[in-house]
Amino acid sequence: MESVILFVLIGLIVGWMSVLTLNLYKMMSHYRTLTGGNNKKNLQEILTEILGHVNEHSTRQDYFEKEVDTLKKDTKYHIQKMGLVRFNPFANTGGEQSFIIALLDGYNSGLVITSLHNRGNTRWYIKRVMDGKSVDHELSSEEKEAVKHASILKEGWSNTLLAMMK
Repeated sequence: MESVILFVLIGLIVGWMSVLTLNLYKMMSHYRTLTGGNNKKNLQEILTEILGHVNEHSTRQDYFEKEVDTLKKDTKYHIQKMGLVRFNPFANTGGEQSFIIALLDGYNSGLVITSLHNRGNTRWYIKRVMDGKSVDHELSSEEKEAVKHASILKEGWSNTLLAMMK
């Protein structure tokens, strides 16, 4: 009976030692992963190095966020909106061969390009627009319509163009 108890006790001790050995192996493996296999550094040095990298990346992120904000402000001056109106200005021509394109930036300033087509020729006119209104010359009703379409629609060029041509 004593030998059975001793055998069970030795089995429990061996089992417990196996569990502890397995846990120690997992911890050492995790430690080697953290240290990158470099045994010359301790964990504190490695964590300090990682925090330095985090601070460096945070500084870079702040820089890039400022750059993106600057780019957003700058792109307001690029052509972002387009309005297209097709029409027939002359009674003796068939179809709507003439058109007006309004090209505006984020502040509704830009150009209105008018193309008047008849049987003999095509004439082009350009008018400047500031804040949705003509600067130099009065806009025709069709030109005002093109500016209105460009001012309202905030989609991409292709979607705007398709919507205007329907």
